[in-house]
Amino acid sequence: MQNDDVKKPFGQIEQYLASYQVPYPSEDEISDTIETLRQYVPSKRKLLVTRYKTFRRIFVDMLITINFMSVSYWIITILLFTIGYLSAVQFSQNPYKLSFVFAPIPMTFGLIEVFRGREEGVTELELSCKISPQEMLITRIIVIGIYTAVLNASLCGFVFLHGQANVILWRITLLWLTPMDLIGSITLWFCSRIKGTYSVMLSLFCWSGASYVFVTNEGLFRNFLYLNPLCYLIPLFIGIGIFVKEIIKLKDRYIFEGRNSSWN
Repeated sequence: MQNDDVKKPFGQIEQYLASYQVPYPSEDEISDTIETLRQYVPSKRKLLVTRYKTFRRIFVDMLITINFMSVSYWIITILLFTIGYLSAVQFSQNPYKLSFVFAPIPMTFGLIEVFRGREEGVTELELSCKISPQEMLITRIIVIGIYTAVLNASLCGFVFLHGQANVILWRITLLWLTPMDLIGSITLWFCSRIKGTYSVMLSLFCWSGASYVFVTNEGLFRNFLYLNPLCYLIPLFIGIGIFVKEIIKLKDRYIFEGRNSSWN
């Protein structure tokens, strides 16, 4: 009996809902709504123009950022890779080992330049240009990353063309790309937490020890060299994940109140 009393109100509600009809708009009303909203949809042309302006702005910021970077950084890294090239071509050193050892050094060493303004107290001077702090930070990392990749690719290309023809290009590319990505991202992780100079020195010291063990142990290095290419993807993706996460954190940390990014 009690169950019937409980079910009765629900039955009435069900009957009411069954009889209720949702008014469906006419075709004219639908067309009018679409036309009204169409003005808020960015056209393909406007979207392309916006993207062009954004990339152009980033490129200009990169050129401005280069002016704030130390000349000694460019000279030292170019000299280092010149020595690597001569060692591979003139002195017949193993190009795989040279690429592996030298690969992360420009990126790691360059992170000193990324955080130099913060540690030398010249952030105010850097802010005198029309770039926000987060833009200055990110463009420096982009510049150093591109520069490191170009150096490594150039070294491998020169060795491949003028040095040792038995070098497998895709294998030596993976061999420099993996440590550059992984060691560079780990160093960035350290730099965002402790003083950049100390982090870089620590990373270079650890990398020197690890790379020495690899290149002096022929069996270990040979096994690493002839790994399945898919095995290189694991440290590559780990490095990319760390890198992206730290970039987002650093960008949020360097955003000043009331200072909007011109990249948006």
